[in-house]
Amino acid sequence: MAIEKATWIDQIEITRDRVVQVRFGLGLVENGNLVADPKWHRTIFEPGVDADGQVAAVNESLTKHLGYPAVPADEVDRLRPYLQISHTPEFVALFALRREISNITDAASLAAWQTESAARVARMPPRQKALLDRRMAELGG
Repeated sequence: MAIEKATWIDQIEITRDRVVQVRFGLGLVENGNLVADPKWHRTIFEPGVDADGQVAAVNESLTKHLGYPAVPADEVDRLRPYLQISHTPEFVALFALRREISNITDAASLAAWQTESAARVARMPPRQKALLDRRMAELGG
């Protein structure tokens, strides 16, 4: 049997911020056995990301730029439960809020943002309100 290029998911890791980090193995395989040390390709899936779009971008990179086959569908299916578990609506909203307020650099600007977003802030679950309180404390407000 001939030596073929292969792609597989080698490692899936979920960070405390619910970002799913994936390491793909890229290797040469003969008769189902790896014949050389694999190369690695990595990507992340942030909460709220279009997972199918992210996989499509990875596959484009693998096939067009690196010359390896796309990630097999069964490997992508193995990844999906990790995304479903970690990217709940609550954490998608919390991640977006964290990103939004991380760009605010002083207490006065954060207070202005809270005033402009008063209705939104009033509907926030406790975790999101706690995040705002921590950010205010960091900024000395």
